[in-house]
Amino acid sequence: MVEGPLIHKEKRAKRGQGLLKLLHSLATCFSFLGSLCLFSANLPSEVKALNGSCLLIPCTFNSTVLISQPVVVWRINESSGVEVFNGSQPLANWRNLSISVIGVLTQRNCTMFMANITFQHQGLFYLRPKVNVDFPDRPTLTQWNTIRENSTGILTCKAPLMCSYQPPTLMWSNTLNGTLHQYVEPGTKSVISNLSFTALYVYDEMNVTCTLQYLVGADNRSAGQSLTLSVHYHPRGTTASINPSGKILLAMSVTLTCTSRANPASNYTWYKVNGTTVSTLGSEQNLTLLDAWGSSCGGCSNVLCQRGLLTSAPSCVSAAPAPYIIIGIEAILIAALTSILVYTLTRWELKISMI
Repeated sequence: MVEGPLIHKEKRAKRGQGLLKLLHSLATCFSFLGSLCLFSANLPSEVKALNGSCLLIPCTFNSTVLISQPVVVWRINESSGVEVFNGSQPLANWRNLSISVIGVLTQRNCTMFMANITFQHQGLFYLRPKVNVDFPDRPTLTQWNTIRENSTGILTCKAPLMCSYQPPTLMWSNTLNGTLHQYVEPGTKSVISNLSFTALYVYDEMNVTCTLQYLVGADNRSAGQSLTLSVHYHPRGTTASINPSGKILLAMSVTLTCTSRANPASNYTWYKVNGTTVSTLGSEQNLTLLDAWGSSCGGCSNVLCQRGLLTSAPSCVSAAPAPYIIIGIEAILIAALTSILVYTLTRWELKISMI
């Protein structure tokens, strides 16, 4: 048997093709689609085999992206040279060389087995991962616990780290007059941006977007995620209104409406204040009084609504007699005056006749 080297001196690969050289035993980063660093591999720098024998080449790789169906391709002499093995072919032949990958690729093991090795198989072999690279997922955007008014709120935006030497940029649509802190999470392949701010009630239900920006070649690509803030605050602007407004007649129904802003929604309480007497009317936002109260002289009863610790200004409910009562009294007076006038005229006529 004649012993001959299977691998010899290093050749330089073309930049941007993402090839893993069998010559390198150290983990080396190779990029796909410009600046996205996706793979690194561990391979022996040189292996030797006996003519007519077989060879086992240990190989492992790391990936910063999730690969569901990885495939490896082996080429000879040039990075774009003759393809001697494609992972989609369990057993491929090149010059009667039998090659198979016995490692489990989904476990990042690309160990290769060669059989029937001869002198004509000497050369520089290139290993290339063959995958479909999708754009990164949207970042995740979360709000820490419950944020109360005037307390410190924290929003966290998290995105996958494609390449440690060139992390993506995380940008915010609104910093809420707060401070930003971006860092790479230790022990993970994620980049995190924390937004700390003082919570104001006006921030409640405000939309905030975190956008992930990264380079693909010379182009900027982005993906965003939005979140609606929830800030808890005490009731504000509590007011009471009456419908119908204006003059209210006796026995009419009126609806009292309490309006207020608060998060979360609080209970409403209605009170009737008449002089020094205070009584509870109800606990709903819209309160309907089936019979208005009051007096014909225009007496006024104050009604207040309370939400949480905030009480509205008093609203006056004043009732007047119904118009048909007034009309009835006027009709009686007119009838009486008419009768008196007719009686008087009749007496005058009788006197004139007697004369």
